[in-house]
Amino acid sequence: MLPQTKNINTDKTMKKITWFLLFFILQSTSQAQVMTEPQARSYALSILKKYAPEGYEVINTYENAAYKYKIGETTITLNEPGSFMRYVSGRKKEDILASLGTAVHEFNHGYTSHLPYQIIEASNGKIPYTFGDDYLVYFINSQEKILVKTSPTFPSKTLANTIPKELRTFRFSTYIQGSSSTQDQGIYGLLDEMNAYRMDTQTSFLLYDYYKNELKAEDEKWLEYMQNIDGTLFAHMEFKYYILKYLLHAQKKEPETYQGIVQNQRFKEAFLKIEKNFTDLANVYFERRNTILADIKAKGLNVDIDQEYTYIGNTGIGNFMEVYVRLQEELKKQEYEAMMKILQK
Repeated sequence: MLPQTKNINTDKTMKKITWFLLFFILQSTSQAQVMTEPQARSYALSILKKYAPEGYEVINTYENAAYKYKIGETTITLNEPGSFMRYVSGRKKEDILASLGTAVHEFNHGYTSHLPYQIIEASNGKIPYTFGDDYLVYFINSQEKILVKTSPTFPSKTLANTIPKELRTFRFSTYIQGSSSTQDQGIYGLLDEMNAYRMDTQTSFLLYDYYKNELKAEDEKWLEYMQNIDGTLFAHMEFKYYILKYLLHAQKKEPETYQGIVQNQRFKEAFLKIEKNFTDLANVYFERRNTILADIKAKGLNVDIDQEYTYIGNTGIGNFMEVYVRLQEELKKQEYEAMMKILQK
């Protein structure tokens, strides 16, 4: 999603948004060379490998994974991964850079659902498997991937009427009301989405050195970097809220389902580590954003930031901080903090 853009000289209370100003500026100042498909693929992989190696690992592992596995007497055939390039929009450098987070996000889903069978097959029977069992692997980092056997769930749409209108944020329609994996896989699908957005945001964040040292980014060019992060960062609070809301509903209405989840130690471990990773990422990003803006301001250029927009010069982008903070405040309520303590046991 392209964050909203706005002219600094307009009244901040106005609701009319100029969606295309930043895009026009960035397009007019960017390198215009259009790459061939092989060139674009090589460029994307080289950037990921150098600057976002965990994103590269996810894409490379899933793209090269087998799609048939023999586990005991059962043969499991999965969809072939295909190329990550189907998630890369455009063939200019700035288009590819803006798409890398999305490519990692989508292939992280494939990794999560595909790699369990590779791990189970390689265990030679040490990991029990019965036809119909559902396993997921959550990528934590290059050293740790957590294999989780799912327990019975209910669809995320069950939560729809329990979420007040003021907390029905951008992703509510897709992941609570929509037809994503969060319906079939319930809370395990919600955690998969949370982790995919975390990897998406991390990939964009780690391109800082590329923007600074290779693109020699200055002034408004940094809005492109921040735009690619701000649009996914607030998913952190959305999915933390959805997951805790799911558990609170299960605790009250579906106690057997609730017990299956809270007794699943591997799920709890994965959730807590993913949530911490996302929290740490957000904190480091906020510090870096402040440093970028302070450096630009020191040069005499107009800089401002509030809970809706980040401004440099005459241009602003939506930063979605109002949504982030609104959900963050909701999660400070006693019921959510009590549920977090249960997950930490």
